[in-house]
Amino acid sequence: MVFYSMYGHVEGLARRLKKGVDSVEGVEMVLYRVPEMLSAEILQQTRVSSKDDGIPVVTAEDLAVADVVLFGFLMRYRSMVGRGADEDFL
Repeated sequence: MVFYSMYGHVEGLARRLKKGVDSVEGVEMVLYRVPEMLSAEILQQTRVSSKDDGIPVVTAEDLAVADVVLFGFLMRYRSMVGRGADEDFL
């Protein structure tokens, strides 16, 4: 599962989803996070929670070898929170 979690809420959902998926015999879910897009200054001002270094940042190669990819992102006003339309996400 690939996710972005600023304050840890989406990460908590991802971890619970992983626990459920991993309980199925022969199935394993791997968690990845997207690269942080905000500067350290902005992150400090918004008082975001620290990121778990045990969850790696996703790469294109990770996506290429996956059997299934689930994405989890914060929604605000029924739209995925992200960068401007003219900027690359990954």
